[in-house]
Amino acid sequence: EYTKHLTEYFKSLGLKPGYNNSYTHLFNFVSGSELGRVNVIKLQGLKVKTQLHQDWAPLPYSKSGSLAGKEIVFAGYGINAPETDEQKPYNSFTDLDVKDKWVMMLRFLPEDIEGKRRVHLQRYAKLFDKVMQARNAGAAGVIFVSGPTSNSKSDVIPFKETDLSPTYSLPIISISDKLAQQILEKAGKSLKPLQKELDTGKVSPGFNIPKVSLSSHIEIDHKNTKGRNIVATLKVPGAKETIVIGAHGDHLGQGKSPSSL
Repeated sequence: EYTKHLTEYFKSLGLKPGYNNSYTHLFNFVSGSELGRVNVIKLQGLKVKTQLHQDWAPLPYSKSGSLAGKEIVFAGYGINAPETDEQKPYNSFTDLDVKDKWVMMLRFLPEDIEGKRRVHLQRYAKLFDKVMQARNAGAAGVIFVSGPTSNSKSDVIPFKETDLSPTYSLPIISISDKLAQQILEKAGKSLKPLQKELDTGKVSPGFNIPKVSLSSHIEIDHKNTKGRNIVATLKVPGAKETIVIGAHGDHLGQGKSPSSL
């Protein structure tokens, strides 16, 4: 009904059809995800048993399938923010080989940095940005950790069936602080001191975690739904440039996660 209303409104303004002589552009999108029958991870070199939702969980936009044992590297906050006139660069991946490995990284951004620095890093601190950095560097998978100094209500990111995010080409999981600590101990490290140092804004070098590898099997069923964009144009004689104006009259305006509401 909302698409009909928008179409009639555009017509009343004298706007012309904007997509192949039509006001309607149909597209497919992921409208929800649910966990399949089998979701497990195994840590070789570490004598621990992991329980889904308590110790770990896949993220809804994770790739499904199996991944044989891969090494793990720690990449701090997993942020790659370029230099600007006012801000120094911040790159968690400098001199760190992540190719064909799991990249363990903290969620959010350093807690104790000042305002302008925080605003700068915030632009590159979303989970999607961090996943893309790891993927572009050739990572096999991504492991997110909340850490004890974060303000997160749950250290394991809950699996949300209403998440509308697209699927990425690598497995993405969240693990508990306790499990992260057990893994980091293999490198002689401890999660809380690591995070506290990073929270100062210092870019500490990442490192390999020896004698431990991670295997995973993830099954996520994605529901695909058709959405509609309503597109119209106002043609101005002699105009040399085109301005595109957008608003969420599509699925992102309906209040589900993520959305414009």
